[in-house]
Amino acid sequence: MSDHRALALAQIVLTIHALVALFVVFGMIAIPLGARLGWPFVNSIRWRRVHLGVVILIAFQKVLGQTCFLSVWEFDLLDRAGIAAEHMPAAQALLSHVMHWDMPLWFFTALYLAVLAYTLLMWYIVTPSRLRRDVWSPD
Repeated sequence: MSDHRALALAQIVLTIHALVALFVVFGMIAIPLGARLGWPFVNSIRWRRVHLGVVILIAFQKVLGQTCFLSVWEFDLLDRAGIAAEHMPAAQALLSHVMHWDMPLWFFTALYLAVLAYTLLMWYIVTPSRLRRDVWSPD
């Protein structure tokens, strides 16, 4: 694989990683807010299951002491491109800095377990089935 191709793939992986992070954060905000404001898309059981599944996957990786597979792929591709994280193109470096905090593993484990607890709490407080009945019932 050429250096240019490896760098381009690393940029794609980083972008996907950022989109996954945005999806998780968006869901954490949109679910309670959408329930309050009557946004129909938060009723989607499929959307809520995907959101919960992503959060579970991330938390499970941290509990096992593993680095996110997207981070592993990104850094492996950067190694193949012969580029250290500090020498990436500016936009990629900025996004990487936002995505990859220099904190101990226990911090991320606690953070993602808190995110999982919050997401599960939202299933209890704002359950998809209750939302669907409230929005679509003729009462």
